[in-house]
Amino acid sequence: MRARRQTHKLTGDLRRDHMLSWIFKKFGRTAAPAKATTASRKATEQASPQAAQKAAQKTAQAASQKAAQKASEKAQQLAAAQADWAPRLQAALGDDAALLALAVAAPVLDIKLAAINALQGETTLKQAEREFRNQDKRLHRAAKTRFEASVAQREARTRARTLIASAQALQAETDLPVNQLSSLDRDWQALDPELLEPAQIAQFRGLSEALNHNLRQRSELAQQVLRWSVDARQALSDWQAAAEQAAATGLSGELSAGPHTQALQTLQARCPDAHAAPCTELLPQLASALLSSEQIEARLACLASLYAAAIKPASEPAAETADVATPAEPPAASPSQQWQALASMADAALARVLTQRFEQWRQAQQRAQRPAETSAQASEATAAPARAKPARKQAAQLNDATPEQAQQFASLLAQAEAAQAAGLLSDMQALLQQIDAGLTGIKPASLDEGLRERHHALLAERSRLRDWEQWGGALALDALVAEAESLAQATLAAAPPAAVPAALLAAEPTEPAEASSSEDTPAPTEPTTDVQAAPPASKPAKLNLKAQREAIQDLRKRWKEVDRLSAGAGHALWPRFDAALQTANEPVAAQLADLKLAREANLASREQLLTELDGFAAPEAGFAALAGESAAHYWKECLRALSAFQLAWRQLGPVEHTVPMSKREALLQRQRASLERLEAPLQQARRSAEAQREQLIKQAEGLLQELQQNPQLRDVTQRVRDLQAEWQSQARSLPLARGSENDLWARFKAATDAVFAQRSAAFDARDAELAGTLAAYEALLARLDALTVATPDAEIRRTLAEVDRSWRQGGELPRGLAAGLDARLQAAHAAALQILDGRSQMIWQAQCEALDAKLKLCEAKESTQSAPDEAEFAQRFSALPALPDDWEQALKQRLPATAELDEILLQLEAALDLPASAEMQAARRQLKLKALKDALEGRGAALQGAQQQAAWLREALRASNCSAAQTERLHGLIKALAQAPAGTLGVSLKVD
Repeated sequence: MRARRQTHKLTGDLRRDHMLSWIFKKFGRTAAPAKATTASRKATEQASPQAAQKAAQKTAQAASQKAAQKASEKAQQLAAAQADWAPRLQAALGDDAALLALAVAAPVLDIKLAAINALQGETTLKQAEREFRNQDKRLHRAAKTRFEASVAQREARTRARTLIASAQALQAETDLPVNQLSSLDRDWQALDPELLEPAQIAQFRGLSEALNHNLRQRSELAQQVLRWSVDARQALSDWQAAAEQAAATGLSGELSAGPHTQALQTLQARCPDAHAAPCTELLPQLASALLSSEQIEARLACLASLYAAAIKPASEPAAETADVATPAEPPAASPSQQWQALASMADAALARVLTQRFEQWRQAQQRAQRPAETSAQASEATAAPARAKPARKQAAQLNDATPEQAQQFASLLAQAEAAQAAGLLSDMQALLQQIDAGLTGIKPASLDEGLRERHHALLAERSRLRDWEQWGGALALDALVAEAESLAQATLAAAPPAAVPAALLAAEPTEPAEASSSEDTPAPTEPTTDVQAAPPASKPAKLNLKAQREAIQDLRKRWKEVDRLSAGAGHALWPRFDAALQTANEPVAAQLADLKLAREANLASREQLLTELDGFAAPEAGFAALAGESAAHYWKECLRALSAFQLAWRQLGPVEHTVPMSKREALLQRQRASLERLEAPLQQARRSAEAQREQLIKQAEGLLQELQQNPQLRDVTQRVRDLQAEWQSQARSLPLARGSENDLWARFKAATDAVFAQRSAAFDARDAELAGTLAAYEALLARLDALTVATPDAEIRRTLAEVDRSWRQGGELPRGLAAGLDARLQAAHAAALQILDGRSQMIWQAQCEALDAKLKLCEAKESTQSAPDEAEFAQRFSALPALPDDWEQALKQRLPATAELDEILLQLEAALDLPASAEMQAARRQLKLKALKDALEGRGAALQGAQQQAAWLREALRASNCSAAQTERLHGLIKALAQAPAGTLGVSLKVD
């Protein structure tokens, strides 16, 4: 059967060749082959199947030998070409132009690939990619891969150089921004290390480590500064409480030797960073607190000496003579002068508390001396009316006080005493003036003695308070002078040495003025301006000029108020006060002068910008005069000019703070006019552009509606692309304002995105439908692939029919998959048919193998040496597969072999076309001639021959006690029968 199929295949190939020759009209050239083909076909039809099989094998061997010869020749040519072009390739290494020319001219693919892989220049690789784009895919892919790798390497190394420069710039900054450092590290991690130079990697690693080290150091320093600032603020708070307590009730030495002052000194010594913001804020406070400690200690020491002098024993020189200066010694300073000689304190609250303690001491001293003074004043007041009595009698006659006047006098006197007790000095003064006005024309003697004594006490208290008011004003003015001189000294200390006047550098501290003979009259203090006391190597502190200006104004305001209340006590101190403020005001005045010059320069720069903007020509006839490319170019230049102007104008700062006030309004009016000249036509053009953009948005929205009505619209993508191109063209020709541009673009993008989304939804639905169809086809193929040898024939045929019917009724497949699926279907269909065709052959082979095994078992039983017993033979025989009934009966009816066995075996060998031995060659020829004669004489000979062959096989199986040669020939027949098609020799299959 197999030989017959091969014969039919050869015949079909010959017929196809003949038909092609006829189609292409090659009759004249193919006449002889046609005749040969006809003869060959006739010979093939008359030949036996075995001959056809041998012819097919010879043809296949010839084809394989020809293919091997061609492959050998091609390999030799390739080796020769490689040997010829390899030296050229070696010589061209390093020269991109020569390598590219070699890659184009070389005939060998390996040489071409080697030349392309040796290219180094990016330009040459790009040329190679373009050269081989339409030639060889492998060469084009190699060139494109090398070109993309070269571009990626160049971009990566350029980016690496940029990041290294950024790291070097960050290294120079004093305050490292952590976000920039992390962004720098993240950008570096995004680069491919294989594309970078080792030097770049090492350089960036070193910079990164240095930056991280600096960041850690600065973080640690910031932590130290933070902890130090917290400790300093706490120490200042504790010291403030201790200073207030020492000022109120403390003794000399308690504050300076206390732990709080020592803590301030320790903190001042161990400041981690003097330039940090908390340190620059707290260090002056620590210094001020330590200075206040010294000043408090000085005042406490003064108070201690005063108290000690007040409680001296009587044996020491009396205090009454203290005010009398001996001729040989200078007069001693009074307690008030000693107190005023102390340096003024910056902390007004602590100074007030200490001054109150000093006043308490003074009041105690005055209360001790008040009885003698009161008695002296009373006697003087009594004697004065007596002395003036004659004059009054001569001038006018006084009247006695009426009860109403006495009652009014007592009421006003009580109110004045209440105002004195409450400390309301102005109210007490007004009430005493009313009492003096009410006593005009009244005899003092007519008043009650107790009321007059109370009146005299109030008058004495008013006189004393006036003296204290005058002294307090002088003291306050002196404190203001000290503050002004301290401010001047700080100003000179902050100024560079060249800026300090030579007169101040050469000035010596002035001596204090002579002490006044009166204890209540304050003496002027010495100037505190001493520039020589400043450390020569210390770095001058930076002045806060705004705070300095406010401090100067505040000092002048306070001077006016105190001078008004002190009744002109500050005339002598005013020159010192004014000179100190003039010195302190010098940097402020210099700043104001510099500020004025800067404002004038800023004004000139702004006017220059406006002049340049006015030089840009506006469209003469408005927007209508511009069109096309000229309009786009003009508006680009206009926007560029406006942007440059706005940027430069903003860089000059706010107009309110950088331009002289007198010229500000005119400048702003000119700015508005200059901008209006260009912005008015620009806004008109932008409104027209916005209208065009709105039209594009409407077209996109209309396209979306059209697509919703017709999802299969084919040109929708191209139309959207056209709208986007038109939008980009308009955006390049005239950009709109940022807000309008963003809003319109958002609307347009939403419309186009909706179109693409609708299109994608349609594609997704179609893809889902195609995917479902593909899944159905895959399921059909899976059904065919699931067929195995174990599947029954009926089920295989039914599955084939159902799959074929479903396949013809299937839907549309994705583009490019139909051919592959059809090929898979044909392969699966052929495999199923092969299962059907091969199942009988497999059964036949198993049946022949079982026959051979049972025959050998029978032969073993019949031998005398290893013959099994009956029970064992029956067990082993039944264990083997069952055979057809004819074979089973023949094996069970074994008889001694006859002389005809050799003839039977010869017939069977001829039927199976087995090769004959040398001694059987003549007998085989005679047998073939007889068979040919029988075939020519009758048509039923083939059927009779098949039945005869089956009978011969039964006779051969039934023969026992055969010779060794006969046994070997019989087993060879069975093996050949197993390889023959099923049903050969007329034997039916044994199917369970």
